[in-house]
Amino acid sequence: MPSLMDLPDETLEQILIYVADDDRLALYDDVVYVNKRIKRIASPHLLRHAPIHCMNLKRPSIPIHLLLHLFQHREQVVNVRTLFADSYEGDNSRLGEWKEYFARLTDVENFERMAEAAPEACPELADSSDWCYQLRNGGVDASVALLLAWCTRIVRLDYKLHRFVSTEIQNLTMRLIAISVRKMLTDTNPLSRKPYPLAQLEQVVLREPTSSSFPMQNMVHAAPFFYLPKLKLLATTHLGTDEPLRDINHGEETFRIESQAGRIDLDPDVYISRFPIGTSPIETLILDKTGFSSTGFLVLVRACKRLRKLGIYIDRHTAIPANILNPECLSDLSEAIAYHSSSLEEVTFRLLHDLAWEQYQKTRVPIPLYDCFKELSHLKRLTIHIEFLYRKIGPDDWVKITPDRWELEVELVPDRLPSNLEHLVLESQRDVDRELIPKHIKRYQTLLRECGVDGRFSKLKSLSMPFKPKYWDFKTWVLAEGIERFEALAESKGVQLIFGKDHFYEFPPMAPEPRPFLHGRLVQF
Repeated sequence: MPSLMDLPDETLEQILIYVADDDRLALYDDVVYVNKRIKRIASPHLLRHAPIHCMNLKRPSIPIHLLLHLFQHREQVVNVRTLFADSYEGDNSRLGEWKEYFARLTDVENFERMAEAAPEACPELADSSDWCYQLRNGGVDASVALLLAWCTRIVRLDYKLHRFVSTEIQNLTMRLIAISVRKMLTDTNPLSRKPYPLAQLEQVVLREPTSSSFPMQNMVHAAPFFYLPKLKLLATTHLGTDEPLRDINHGEETFRIESQAGRIDLDPDVYISRFPIGTSPIETLILDKTGFSSTGFLVLVRACKRLRKLGIYIDRHTAIPANILNPECLSDLSEAIAYHSSSLEEVTFRLLHDLAWEQYQKTRVPIPLYDCFKELSHLKRLTIHIEFLYRKIGPDDWVKITPDRWELEVELVPDRLPSNLEHLVLESQRDVDRELIPKHIKRYQTLLRECGVDGRFSKLKSLSMPFKPKYWDFKTWVLAEGIERFEALAESKGVQLIFGKDHFYEFPPMAPEPRPFLHGRLVQF
């Protein structure tokens, strides 16, 4: 029987690439130790999905470590497909306790040689900033910028934004991104094969700065990524805005953001702060743990040509009563959700506080958010709060159920759902009080009765509830009242009932995470 080692090198190489794509760390941990032949074939692909992160502050940040390796093995640059980049960590990496490590790692001359090579990668950035100076001193932000300039075939980028400091020329990575995007936009030759940085990107995750006093003021930095020609997924986490976002129809006004040193003006000649309109190929847009104290949701969604998946999680940094009930902001959010009604197939909408839904129920102000989902004609999966479909009835007073739970007299309104829905996922961050479970069950029977072959929701296949059918009471499991009738009704209508976790102390992240997770260790190449 032939063995794996009987295969030619080209076939083995494709197998190893498949292994690397399936398990990002497999080549590091296991494969290269099989034998010398496997190590020779696998070594050029060790950086295919490079982990660029180091939690040990006594060692140099991995962007620099990776950059040094690629500088000495430039032929491996074309093999890099994924970058996990933190532009802030170890900003002064050649100072203090790291100085000795660098002396052991490589000769200081390598930093000088990298700085000399930088202008060839991006002359515009080298001429207009202190990029080369930062490279000579081991600056991590400068190193990430050079990595992006070199690795023109990456398809996935997980980037933790760098902070702004008004007294320094900072955020070299964002400046390089802006330069690259402008070059792509001005290159009108359809036959051009010039390898622009970021041109092959298909997935981007933008994360908040490591140390920022204003983590919710950076959504404007996502603007240049909406111009990338092949980008399909863009996810942000802990990014928001306190000023209205702008599209290309606005003038070249300077956009201002908060920083540790106060408000910073983004020079429109240096950074891209305006979003396109209807041209971005992004199909999945995720705004995880975001906060908008002004309008901007619609600008983001409208930039996309055809959006299929939308995820919005408004977290604690947004003052719910003051902002989300603001008619202008709420209308902007509602229009954003309904904008791609003919293409959206999956929507997740979350608010951090369950109390926000009670604010909705108490207010007499019209809530356009309630009506934006029913127009989504192609929606298949919807994830919302369990109380989103509730409408207050009866008098304005409320009844106290438990010391930490207030309930209004409400009824279920199925009209807020599109008729073509296939999967409805209901969530709740707090514990669902056992006294309220029978009431939730009774209300959602209204929805189940309209399912089935001849029902309005004939396509509904599954209904996920944020509690378990049994609860622990005095050393025994007690079946919730009405749960058997609820399950029987669902079965008769062909709907699968899924009883999940009682609650989330923290909602699971919507933004893609590295798989396997980064372990914070320095990989020796």
